[in-house]
Amino acid sequence: MFATLRAEPTLYLVDEFDEDRSLKENLGAFWLDIFETSLEGWSLLESQWPSPRTYELFEQWFDTEVFEDVEDLAG
Repeated sequence: MFATLRAEPTLYLVDEFDEDRSLKENLGAFWLDIFETSLEGWSLLESQWPSPRTYELFEQWFDTEVFEDVEDLAG
């Protein structure tokens, strides 16, 4: 059983997405890294992580938003 955690959102910067592709296609190279990085924050024991880790499970566990513009206001 996994505890439900509502953490602060994490922002990931990636190359510009191809608008003609689906979110799944655009996240193809990243979703598993995002999933496993989040699981490491929950438990370092991979034996406690869900298996198999599929994109469908990723969609169930994570809310994903795409922002087209990011402004860096730091010096």
